[in-house]
Amino acid sequence: MLDSIKFKRIMNEKVLVSALVAGVCASAAFAEGAFVGVNAGYDIRSQLKADGDKVKDSRSTMGLKAGYDFDTFRVYGSYEYGFEAKDSIDGSKLKYKTHKFLLNADYTPEITTDLKLIVGGYVGASHLKFKASDKDSAGKAKDTAPIIGLRLGVQYSLDANNAIEFGVKTDYAKHKRDGNNVKNTNTGLYLGYNYKF
Repeated sequence: MLDSIKFKRIMNEKVLVSALVAGVCASAAFAEGAFVGVNAGYDIRSQLKADGDKVKDSRSTMGLKAGYDFDTFRVYGSYEYGFEAKDSIDGSKLKYKTHKFLLNADYTPEITTDLKLIVGGYVGASHLKFKASDKDSAGKAKDTAPIIGLRLGVQYSLDANNAIEFGVKTDYAKHKRDGNNVKNTNTGLYLGYNYKF
């Protein structure tokens, strides 16, 4: 009877130790794929279109990201700020900028030892701020809308922890201003740096 109780206690301790070791190993493995990074970009064409009218400009972007790399694919959250773009239409000057909060997923197959292809997409929320002014009036508005986008690029690993990437991306969001639909499309280039833990 005592031997049976002792045996069960030893087995329970071994199972507990094994579970702890497995948990630590899993945590270490998970930590190896975690990454953080920064992006800088240039929207060659940023356009707002409403009721047949459109304004367009080029502008810079910058962003932060954090996520997990599973080797052949990765998932991450990111924030992107689109600097002010401006254009004129019918004597009115329009300025706008964006804040984007995104969930990203990329397929990243290996091309060579240190080079990977990036094919991905993202969804999230785009917060657009408008400012219009003309001789008679001035107005401000803001709206948050769903956004969807695509990305194509390459990633080059400098070493086990550091990588740079570059490519092209495009996205689309449909906002509201004064009861009208305002379609915002952005297409541009980006350059990024990732630090893998």
